Formats: sequence, structure tokens, C-alpha cells
Amino acid sequence: MANKHEFQPSLPPPANTVGVVGWLRKNLFSSPVNSIVTLILAYFAIQGVTYVVNWAFLNADWVGSTGCLYSGRRMLGIY
Repeated sequence: MANKHEFQPSLPPPANTVGVVGWLRKNLFSSPVNSIVTLILAYFAIQGVTYVVNWAFLNADWVGSTGCLYSGRRMLGIY
């Protein structure tokens, strides 16, 4: 009886080593220090984006000032 060897189909890589999760684990969470730095910088990035959104959209004065137009004075120069 001859020993016949058949190759098994290759298995896919583990899900936590490929794709977005694999990239995050390899580059941002590869050590405890990298994890802490990543979380601190993510916190500051979220705070910055929140501040910019509040400043630019939520608390912005989109109408402008028309006080000088009603008083008859003209606004000249850079304000």
C-alpha cells in the first residue's frame, strides 16, 4: 500500500492579524507604551475636533454685524 500525501487547503490567517484590526495591533498597540501614547493622542484629537466643530458650526455667527449699515457709517479697511 503506497502512502499517498494530499495537501490540505491553506487556512485563512487569524482575523486579528490582517485588515484594520491587524494594522492597529501591529502599529498602534504593539506595546504598553504605544497603547498609552495612542490613547492619550486620540483623546487630544477628539477634544480638538470637538472644539473645531463647536467653533465653526454650532457657536458660529453666520449672520454678521449690520450695526454700521443702519447708522449711516461705512466700514472701511480690514476688520
